[in-house]
Amino acid sequence: MNRFTQFALRFRPNLNLTGIYTREYRIAVSSAKIGTLIERDGGHYIITAKERCGTGRGSSTTKVTLKNAKTSQQSIVRLKDGETAEVVGLTKREYQYLYSDNNAAYLMNMETLEELQMPFDCFEGGNSNLPLLQDGIKVVVMAVEPNFKPILWKLLKHQEYTVDSVQGFKDASKSSLSRTVIINGSFSIKVPDFIKLGDKIIVDTESHQFVSRV
Repeated sequence: MNRFTQFALRFRPNLNLTGIYTREYRIAVSSAKIGTLIERDGGHYIITAKERCGTGRGSSTTKVTLKNAKTSQQSIVRLKDGETAEVVGLTKREYQYLYSDNNAAYLMNMETLEELQMPFDCFEGGNSNLPLLQDGIKVVVMAVEPNFKPILWKLLKHQEYTVDSVQGFKDASKSSLSRTVIINGSFSIKVPDFIKLGDKIIVDTESHQFVSRV
């Protein structure tokens, strides 16, 4: 959270941060946090890992793993101390998932009713999260400013689903009982044994774990 956001929340604690623009600035790559989006060689990359490496000559480099924000392909680069990169300003907006075809999903901005087409190769979580898409679900689109050029879209971290079927007990012990259930037609998830058919549950879409019953 940047200083502008912290200042705004002091006076408007209920401020909706969706759509707030983060300004671009340069930062030493060795100081950048995991998850930072940077611009490099005309493309946009997410820093997914980094490691300091000594050269034995009194200097050091940083080995950085970069994920292409558009293709999800990863590459490893070694950068010298002090080498900087431009942190890309992002806007995050909520959209509603409408439908999809073989290559893309179609989303709607609920304020403007504008429809947006987003390719699946820009979907965070890839194939493992596709079964969690359902009609009307809210998603987040991340775009580069100032002209709102979408580069990624993803599910909200916590989403509500209905239990479609119960597959019985999976693990049993004196201290805990759990079972596997099916949500959204085909996605299986481990839940506590008190969850029943028709229950609404909250799922963490990043870890694919049960969070709570609604």
